[in-house]
Amino acid sequence: MMQLTRDLSPEARGLQSIQTDAVRKAMTHLYDQAVITDLLFLESWEIGPIGSIAATLRAAQIRRANAGLAARIREEVLTMRCASFCHTNALRAASVRFSVVPRFGSAAI
Repeated sequence: MMQLTRDLSPEARGLQSIQTDAVRKAMTHLYDQAVITDLLFLESWEIGPIGSIAATLRAAQIRRANAGLAARIREEVLTMRCASFCHTNALRAASVRFSVVPRFGSAAI
């Protein structure tokens, strides 16, 4: 039987894969391995859904049971995606801007 120590942080319990603050905060009060596994699955699902029916149904069940937490996870994941998208596009724009070679004597951009 696995025994978890209550005074350890989630990371100290071997849960380094936590990506969102919402799950990290929820984990500080959880000691049931099944619940921890479900929340890590939900977070992983929100980050990158798996295409199986079983996984979809499991994610839907966990979302229904933890509606507030699921909404916070989804919001945080969307924020991370937006930040990543904006950062990537800014880098692309900068590289295009500086890699344009003027043709036919036109002025630099």
